[in-house]
Amino acid sequence: MAATETSFATLMQLELVKKRDLTAQGVSILQALAHGLQPATPEAAAEAAHQLDRLCPPLEDSDQASDYLWGLWEIIMAIAGSPDVESEVHERLVEILRQLKQHARGELGFSLDPTSTGAEFTQVSAQIWRNISLFGARYLAERLLGAYLELAYTLRDALEQDLDKLPDVGIAECRIQVACGWIQYAAKPLLRWAWENMDSTNGSFYCGPSAVCLERWRFWLGRFDELANEDSGLGEETRKAASEAAETMRAVEKLVDDALS
Repeated sequence: MAATETSFATLMQLELVKKRDLTAQGVSILQALAHGLQPATPEAAAEAAHQLDRLCPPLEDSDQASDYLWGLWEIIMAIAGSPDVESEVHERLVEILRQLKQHARGELGFSLDPTSTGAEFTQVSAQIWRNISLFGARYLAERLLGAYLELAYTLRDALEQDLDKLPDVGIAECRIQVACGWIQYAAKPLLRWAWENMDSTNGSFYCGPSAVCLERWRFWLGRFDELANEDSGLGEETRKAASEAAETMRAVEKLVDDALS
């Protein structure tokens, strides 16, 4: 079986993709994305991006073009968010989108936080949110998507709120783990944002300037340190993730300090 056919079959088996009722156009989109997965080369990603661009209707037909872009983004989110997706697939999607950005057909956002939308919070919805957030963080790190507000809201909800008031400790741990995932991949753009001092609404625990600034950055770092302590009441996995997030933030700070000194 050809590599593209194998990749297409793999994508079709992903949990959130299987749930979609794909149109003929959706199948073509999935086939193009599969082309960029194997072999894992820039050339394959470039060809996948070229195929996706060819599938897009003319921008003069705004309704069809908009429908196509939304359909493309929904399929990408279904792949990236599937609980059974592998990290390597995220990496290949980012490479395809890096190539696709050169065609500049449009930009769409996302928000699938199951802890604040009123949707039922389950292990599956939590895993989907974690996967989507990790994908968004990778995308932001490559400067392909301006998901800064998603990042700021995630850190605010995880680090600036009284997590003891949440109805389920699993929600608190999920928020913290997702925040740690953003830091894992997107600490550098976050620190750049802090230097630029852009506005963002505060959580109740944070009393500093209403902006993503260095003071807020250091508050978040301190909160990760607090959450990493055994007396935080969090599980071992979450405490470890918080500790690693704090270490990542310190490492990024040092890189910036060394570059400026």
